[in-house]
Formats: sequence, structure tokens, C-alpha cells
Amino acid sequence: MMTCFSGLRRTTLDWLREHQREMFMHSDKIFEWAEPGLREYKSSKHLADLLEENDFEVERGVSGMPTAFIGNWGDEGPVIGFFAEYDATPGHSQKPVPYEDPVVQYGPGFTDAHNMLGVAGIYAALALKHTIVKGGLDAKIRLLGTPAEKLCVGKPYMARDGYFDGMDCLLAWHPGGPTTVLGDVWPRTYKSMSFAFKVKKAAEGQSGAVTYPGALDAAVLMYNNVNTMKEHMPALMRRGGSINEFMMSGGQCTV
Repeated sequence: MMTCFSGLRRTTLDWLREHQREMFMHSDKIFEWAEPGLREYKSSKHLADLLEENDFEVERGVSGMPTAFIGNWGDEGPVIGFFAEYDATPGHSQKPVPYEDPVVQYGPGFTDAHNMLGVAGIYAALALKHTIVKGGLDAKIRLLGTPAEKLCVGKPYMARDGYFDGMDCLLAWHPGGPTTVLGDVWPRTYKSMSFAFKVKKAAEGQSGAVTYPGALDAAVLMYNNVNTMKEHMPALMRRGGSINEFMMSGGQCTV
């Protein structure tokens, strides 16, 4: 079924179609760089530069994160916000082919198209800017460049520092199969905890006669227990778990 658009909506869609090839080009660049969370140096600079080229005032390195940025445009009116994410996932390196073929074995890549996510957020903001100017409207636009989404890092610190304050609406999207507005709501609560472990003396090496339980044992037990508890939760709450950061070298922790 064809949907008919008119007026300012048509203006927005026409602008996006005119710039479609540009979006593909920027998305391909970020796909090629495939930078993991908090290390998206080229990707964040590329997107922030794109905003500046289109008359946005850009603040870089916000909330103590070198790859976080904020772009603002407009003088008065309601504040409309957009997200840009651009972090790759370690272990998913991939060439642009429809079969498994990593660029670097175990290197970072995109499991759910964050290379598209950030670019589309930028271009949604630019399309809205074009429509505001074309229609003689009053509105302000804020683009939040939020790094390390997979690590649950960027947005909480930026919210702590007030970058989410004062917006009248915030529009977000995620790449997927159909183009739709989801009707269901998944749990999105994050809880952060820090645990300290103390033993009477340092653990012996693998060749030692005595070893002590360390943080790795506790992390594995917690992960397994949480997965067991999921069997008793409603279906929509049984989300896949992940351990976001860990030391791959056992010599750097007690094992």
C-alpha cells in the first residue's frame, strides 16, 4: 500500500532521497573503520565534522569521553533531539559480503548496523533542519553523539551531565527488517554494581600448591545464576545477557 505524503512531510522525504547516496557513502566509511566502544575516533570525528559543515554548533569530547559529541542548531522553538551511535562490536569483523569473511580474525565489526544508525540519525537531523528553514518554522535541533552503546556507557554519563535536559522530544531508531514503530516495550533498566574481593594473600600461580577464589569465579557464578532465573521471568524479559568488559589474560587477575 502506497502512503501519500504532502506539504512539509514531502519536503523532508524529497530531501532524504536527494541525499541517499551520501548516506550510503558515510555508512560504508564507518563500516570500514569498525571502531569499538570508546575508541570510535575516526567515526565520531567524521560525524561531528558533518554536522559542522551543515551549520551545527558542535561540542566534542563531552562528559569526559573523547568520542562523545553534541550538535545544536536553531535559536528558538521546541527542542527536537536525535541519537547517533557508531560503535562496533568486538569479535564480529566482517567484509562487505553476504557470507562470513572477517577482515581481522576476532576484530570488531557491526552485528546490528550501528554504522547505519549514526549516519541516519545525523541525516534525520539535517532533513529536519532543511524542512524548518523551507517552511519558515521555529524549532531547535540537538544531535547527541553517544559512544559505546554496547557497553551501556555513553548515554548514562551524558544524561548525568544534563545533555538530555530541556528537550521536547527525542527521536531514536534502530536498523531492522521492516520499517515500523514497535508496539511492544522491552525492559531497559540498567543497574551498575562494583564488587571488591579480598583474600589474606595473593593467589598462587598455576604451578603453586594453593589457589584462592577470585573475581572471575564470582562473575561466572553470577552470570550462570541470572540465566537460571530467566526461566522464571515473562518471555519479553528473557533478554540475552552479556559481559561487556573482561581481562582475556589470566595473569592480570586471580584465576
